[in-house]
Amino acid sequence: ARATQSSYARGGGVSNKTIKHALTDATPAPEQVQYQSAAIHGQWCDETDYAAYGGTDLCPSVSQYPGGDKQLASLLDGAGKPGKTPDLTFTQTQIDAAVAYTLNTTAPAAGRQLGKGEVKTASGKQYAGMMTQYEGLMDAAREPQMAMIAASTPNKATRDALKDALKVPSAQSYFDDTASEQARSSGELSQREFESFEVGRRYANTAYLSDLQQMEGDNLIREQIRVQNLGNWLALASKRELEKNNILTGQVLALLATEHYRPQLAAKMEQVKAGNAR
Repeated sequence: ARATQSSYARGGGVSNKTIKHALTDATPAPEQVQYQSAAIHGQWCDETDYAAYGGTDLCPSVSQYPGGDKQLASLLDGAGKPGKTPDLTFTQTQIDAAVAYTLNTTAPAAGRQLGKGEVKTASGKQYAGMMTQYEGLMDAAREPQMAMIAASTPNKATRDALKDALKVPSAQSYFDDTASEQARSSGELSQREFESFEVGRRYANTAYLSDLQQMEGDNLIREQIRVQNLGNWLALASKRELEKNNILTGQVLALLATEHYRPQLAAKMEQVKAGNAR
């Protein structure tokens, strides 16, 4: 998942060209970042947007994934229509939506990258140094969200393990009841869905409890297994909450970094402009 995460941060694994450019191009001026967000949002337009400015290039129609670039659910459950079943393994479009959400909530809005001519002056070099510091913080702010997206991506390493697990009838029953559409079609689970499957099929699964009743052994041992599985299930829920809190903490860091660096970069930019004018 870490390799996948690194790839996403550099635009790999993203099919949407506008999003890819936002990840890989030099940081534009803050107002251009806002234009960029508006351009991306046209593909995730919801009914509220359409009622306000539907039919324009910013909202040509209501998306099949409405609000995908501005809802936390895009990271946690996969983008889609309201009320849909949560997905732990994302489709390509859901991956793009989650990356778009990440860009919106960690937008580099403090200042732009300088050009070659601008970095030759002392002020230009200082500005570039501040931008490097700022970008380091923004990368940290974005990391938990990129990690969540990577952990929600189909993982080829799960294919054989899933095939082996589904030989057990109770596991097959649980998979049929809970698997995401992407997992059903590809035969691959994301890291998140694989973890949930491994814990859930042993606890939140009445078919597995029936299996236990048919196994040889003491009832106390069976009860201990149930208790252990319950502990696993609760630990998994705690893990999910920690992941969500990390995402929210990263977004706060992005806002703090932007507010800290925006005035410094703006002041230094004036010095850069003055130096170039001479």
